[in-house]
Amino acid sequence: MRIDHHAYHRAVRVAAIGLALQAAIGLTLLIFGRTASDLALTVASAPVLIGLLPWLGLLIVYHQHHLERLEALEEDEFAQTRAAPDDAGSFYRETRVAARRLELMHRWVMPGLSLVHVILHAGLGTLLFMALDTIRREEPLRTFHLTTQIGWAISITLAFTAVAFIFSRFVAGMAKQPAWQNLRAGAGIMVANALVLLAIAVGLGVRFFGNDDVTRWVASFGIPVFMWLLAGETLLLFFLGLYQPRVAGQAPRPAFDSRLMSLLAVPDSIVRGINDAINYQFGFEITSSWGYRLLIRSFLWLIGLGLLVSLALNCLVVVEPTEQAVRVARGRITEERVLGSGLAWKLPWPFESVERYPVTEVRTLHLTGRRLRDRGAILWSDDLGQAYDRPLEPFMVTAGRAESEPAAAPTLTPPSLAPPSLTPPSPAPPAPGAGADQEVTPSEARAAGSTSLVDAELVLRYRIRPDDGLLEWLRFSSDEPIRRSNRTVREQMLRSIALREITQQMSSLSIDDVLARRREELPQLFSRAVQRAFDRARAGTEVLAVDVLLVRPAGEASSAFEERTVAAQQRVQAIEAARRQVEIGYTELVGDPRLVEPLVREIDAWRRAQDAAYAAEVAGERERLQDDADQRRARIQRILVDGGGEMGRRIMDAERDRWVKVMDSRAQAMRLAGEVAPFRTAPALYREREMLRLYSWSLPLRRKLVLGVDPSRIALDVDIKDINPLFDISDAIAQDKGPLE
Repeated sequence: MRIDHHAYHRAVRVAAIGLALQAAIGLTLLIFGRTASDLALTVASAPVLIGLLPWLGLLIVYHQHHLERLEALEEDEFAQTRAAPDDAGSFYRETRVAARRLELMHRWVMPGLSLVHVILHAGLGTLLFMALDTIRREEPLRTFHLTTQIGWAISITLAFTAVAFIFSRFVAGMAKQPAWQNLRAGAGIMVANALVLLAIAVGLGVRFFGNDDVTRWVASFGIPVFMWLLAGETLLLFFLGLYQPRVAGQAPRPAFDSRLMSLLAVPDSIVRGINDAINYQFGFEITSSWGYRLLIRSFLWLIGLGLLVSLALNCLVVVEPTEQAVRVARGRITEERVLGSGLAWKLPWPFESVERYPVTEVRTLHLTGRRLRDRGAILWSDDLGQAYDRPLEPFMVTAGRAESEPAAAPTLTPPSLAPPSLTPPSPAPPAPGAGADQEVTPSEARAAGSTSLVDAELVLRYRIRPDDGLLEWLRFSSDEPIRRSNRTVREQMLRSIALREITQQMSSLSIDDVLARRREELPQLFSRAVQRAFDRARAGTEVLAVDVLLVRPAGEASSAFEERTVAAQQRVQAIEAARRQVEIGYTELVGDPRLVEPLVREIDAWRRAQDAAYAAEVAGERERLQDDADQRRARIQRILVDGGGEMGRRIMDAERDRWVKVMDSRAQAMRLAGEVAPFRTAPALYREREMLRLYSWSLPLRRKLVLGVDPSRIALDVDIKDINPLFDISDAIAQDKGPLE
């Protein structure tokens, strides 16, 4: 091909067409994406619009080539004229402005455009990846908008894909000529456009089957990675071009001329390369043999047979013995039937698919914190702050049972010291149940504030219910992972239901039941409760066990909780000591402890009767009530005397002293009656005798004073007796009773 200004002028026209087509594709995608609220098409327009820069560079360079050729033609024509001076050639060589500009463009403009191409692809690709990744992580269903006009979007993308690929083949064919070899960069750009548009079209086609994930993946991951790949290849070619030797008269290849995209623009070169590789491996031209040609001639039939076999195999699904499956089309279950183990038929993909689930697999769900490492035995006083991936949330239980309290000892007030009140007393409340535990209900315990907290490590082991539970399992929830969590939506819902039931069961138990009394029953109790809750929620789940790996008092109370047993024993000992003291007191006071209750009843009855007698207004009624009170008082005294206790002995001593006093008073009265007759007979003599008897009774007890008087004038009659102080003191005193009182 003769390289003249016409050849470069044609290259300028092709570059202008490529620039216009590139702008049309990019702007159409951008406008349609913004108008139809489709984020995928908007993202796809980014690498297409960046492709305008290489086309603009090719247009400018080929236009400068056209000017350079015109300048060279003028130089040749001027040199051939006779009037031209001898040094005209050197003059034109020194003043070739277009040639120098072309050289500057190849040296600075094209490498600069390559670097800008790298920066735009890498920077914009990174920004798109970060922004779309944030959108995808937050709420892709709300923020990642996709158009509802799927038909128009597929038509536009497929049409532009075909146009871009055909134009790239046309440009690649032109690039085989030396003058147009730099157009290979434009062919590569068009192939890149076709690949991006084809990926978007495939994602839009899959959306017909109810799957939007492919489109989101292409937009948020595929296109940014593709832009990074182009940027990396361009940067590598830029540095390799710095050390590539230059050939005189040959235009250097720009760095944005992608070798990978150029290879895809000319696919027949791939076939030639494969043929050359096969010939090289066999050592002769095997591609010219009849066998190879027969293979090539029957290649389409073989591909068709392979596709037919693949289609048949795609319609056949093998369900393992440990699995069950359902048929799914466009994200929905096509029939209300579960496929058991064995062979299952379905429509070929993408019309229908079979999703298999291991129904016999035992799944584990940590309801509380997950233990990070095995620490062996764990004591209640150990610090578990670093042992679990998160702190254990305590459960609320009741504080415990109401321990048996001893019956209140009745107050035995002596009747003489406790005057009855004028108002009838209120009936005494019954004594607390002695000798029996009274269970505190959860509502009473919570109302009284008597609740406790316990830490527990719970692990739920479950599986899909084998008896047609797979459909309920699938309708219950999805396996979509929760953002910033290692659980799925299904696991979170199962965990919430299980924790709700376990919390309710915990609140109905006392802390003694949880820690000791019913500790072994907790797994069965929790398993039954959680299974009932799952059945009500139609979760399709079979609970195998709820493992209680740890249960202890919550928080810092666990370190001091070990002293509770000692305190409980001390409390029991104190209660027993008090009971023993009460029994001893009853025995000392009453004699027989069995008489305490009837004695208390009789005392209460006597007090009520006495109060009624005081309150009576009619004399006859008052006397009758007083007689009844006296009879009850007599029965009380009889009970005390029959018991033989201290109170009975005091009553008997009081009765004895009373009779002694009565007899002494009667004897004194009889003596007084015997003295009446002598007094009436001789009153003066009686008074003298009584006076002398008074002296004889009182003078022995007084100190005597003897005066010095003439003995002849004193006559003393002294009776000195020798009294034995041990035996005869009472007789000596009894000889003379002294004066009458």
